[in-house]
Amino acid sequence: MAAGKEGGKLGGGGDLPLVRSVERAGRVLEALLVASPEGLRLAEIAEQAELHKTTALRLLRTLTEIGVVRRYRDGDRYAWDAVHWLAVATKLRSMMARVDSVQAVLDDLVVSSGETIGLAYPDIGKRQALFVSVSLSKNALRVDPGELRTWPLHAGAHGKICLAHLPEDQLRAWLAGALPPITEHTMVSPEKLLENLRQARQQGYAVSREEGFMGACGVAVPVRNDAAEVVAALGLTAPVQRMTDEKVEHWAGLLAAASRKLTEVLYLRESNRGAANRTGSGASAGGGRAPATGGRRQFRVV
Repeated sequence: MAAGKEGGKLGGGGDLPLVRSVERAGRVLEALLVASPEGLRLAEIAEQAELHKTTALRLLRTLTEIGVVRRYRDGDRYAWDAVHWLAVATKLRSMMARVDSVQAVLDDLVVSSGETIGLAYPDIGKRQALFVSVSLSKNALRVDPGELRTWPLHAGAHGKICLAHLPEDQLRAWLAGALPPITEHTMVSPEKLLENLRQARQQGYAVSREEGFMGACGVAVPVRNDAAEVVAALGLTAPVQRMTDEKVEHWAGLLAAASRKLTEVLYLRESNRGAANRTGSGASAGGGRAPATGGRRQFRVV
């Protein structure tokens, strides 16, 4: 959470500057988070957050006023407010039930498709997709990402389907950036990649053939929120020898149905889920894993 210095850039926001007051408040909260239940004194908070005491005091007064932080009676010791954060923890527990439901959707997809399934969301600024959940195929020959959790957006089906739904002007600006080759099949030509992304947007799914890893192929569809905006990608990876045109169409259908389930699980209330099923996830909005360093070597067909 803490940047550790007064300035910097937002992790996913490209060149957007930090809001310093928010960044400093985050460092104060982080110091209190790792402290004992007895909390910390003002001087300790200022030291750990790398702030002047007067700055830390102003932030603590605000955080106390909104109920996030509690001030002890001696006037110089602060801690997270237990009641306030108990309410937060209760909500987090409810969210964990959704996490289990999401994993169940992925596990069911593994059974119906026979292949490895992954859910990823895009970080357009960092030019990468972050995999937040994976369910491995039970086949003896399968694609196993190992510890890999990020991948370049242009070098896989997950990233490409997210790029395909960017507005045209944003997509062209993104394509002006670096497109490093990951394999000999990676699309490094902006014109060729743009054509491929337009096709993906039109057909409702993206396909990758050994573009991110030799011997592996992928198919991915968009995941939408309750406003029909593309927020993530649900995809399948398989050994390339199992990829046929018929399989791709079949996999895309399974993924699209599962994507609608994810929208229900993550965003919609029970009363609205029927409408979501009618809307579907295949309609295009028209317009929106990664520093793969050592992690690339762990991605393998086994």
